[in-house]
Amino acid sequence: MKDYKIFVLSINGERQKKYTDPRYTIFEGVNGEDLDIEWINENYHFYHNAFESTRKNIAGCSQSHIKCMEYIRDNKINNAIIIEDDALIDFNRLEELDNVEGFCFIGGRFIHHKNINKKIETNKIREILLEGINIIDTSIFNIMNAHGYYISNYEIIDELIKKQYTKRRAIDVEFKHKQRKKIISQFIYPAISILYLPDANTGFTYTQSNYKLDDNLYRY
Repeated sequence: MKDYKIFVLSINGERQKKYTDPRYTIFEGVNGEDLDIEWINENYHFYHNAFESTRKNIAGCSQSHIKCMEYIRDNKINNAIIIEDDALIDFNRLEELDNVEGFCFIGGRFIHHKNINKKIETNKIREILLEGINIIDTSIFNIMNAHGYYISNYEIIDELIKKQYTKRRAIDVEFKHKQRKKIISQFIYPAISILYLPDANTGFTYTQSNYKLDDNLYRY
């Protein structure tokens, strides 16, 4: 098995306590509360009615991912995994990544494009998947919620952090755009990075949205 470097994006000391395994490396993220709101509005796009707290949370999360990827690039680190501090890694399955090249989601959530019963459509997606590496069919779904992904080679990071619009969006929105352009196309199923529900349910992704989290997204 390859030597994987696992970075945990975090600004919360309490959340960090669960990462007792030495294979986790806590990476200090960017606290959106420390960002100037004028700078955020100049550099990020939001719906016009987004609260200031939402803007700061989204910008802080985005900047955390970008900061970590830049660190990986600048230090020429291959076989890197990035997770958020509401996720955990199944170490017994890391060897499934040994032959993966490029970018690969190892956790997330399916977002399908049909405006009908979401639970039924998500189950239909799961029915057509194989265990292991799958390809994202963007005509049917995208993967959102970037709480776990793998980067095999630091040389691809410039393309991953390249802005797709005049202003940046939330990190999962930018990754969604890259899925449509086939820059990002792979994911491991079932997930290797699953949510730790006590923390995930208190994060801004779920407390500020209509999405109700009722499982750890092992099956996306």
